Amino acid sequence: PKPLNMEMALDEVFQKRQSCRAFADTPLSAQDLSTVLNSLRITRTGFSSEFEDIPMAMRTYPSPGGLYPVEVYVLALNSEDIEKGVYHFDFESHQLAKINDISSTDELPMMLGDHDNLYANKASFAVVMTSVLPRSTVKYENLGYRFALIESGIMGQHLALAATAQNIGSLFWGAYYDDKVHDLLKIDGVEEVVTNFIWLGNKE
Repeated sequence: PKPLNMEMALDEVFQKRQSCRAFADTPLSAQDLSTVLNSLRITRTGFSSEFEDIPMAMRTYPSPGGLYPVEVYVLALNSEDIEKGVYHFDFESHQLAKINDISSTDELPMMLGDHDNLYANKASFAVVMTSVLPRSTVKYENLGYRFALIESGIMGQHLALAATAQNIGSLFWGAYYDDKVHDLLKIDGVEEVVTNFIWLGNKE
């Protein structure tokens, strides 16, 4: 759905942002997710000084060289109106495309390192960011790895602040098993790797 405008003042958002460690059984909706993902939206188009004939779609966050190596995936776990599964987020159309099923909810907490089953069965969504490393390294060589990680971190903060503005709980997570998540997202784990992960859900 079309995202909503966020009404909370930025200073208040900064003050209220905190990690949520107890999610409620009440699921989030597609509308909620749409508004949070809109914090990563395309804001304008322009042209690179290096490639003056190639149009670029600039977003709400910086990306070295306008290369945008970070992709966004959504695990719909306990949504009000989005079928359980793995989705890829399209920045230009602001749409989700289903790419995989989540067939066994019993295995999912272990795959994600949620050994106490605190989040996989309570959070509505997990937003997973990956970095397609050659997009950065083709221009910046080894520095491209650093730049991709910086970008992924900034994007995660955008999502957390947007969630705070909507009174949605968020929790950054790093205990997942990389290879398991790569398989779930159907990525190779070499040229495209997971670099950030955030749970989203209603607060308990």
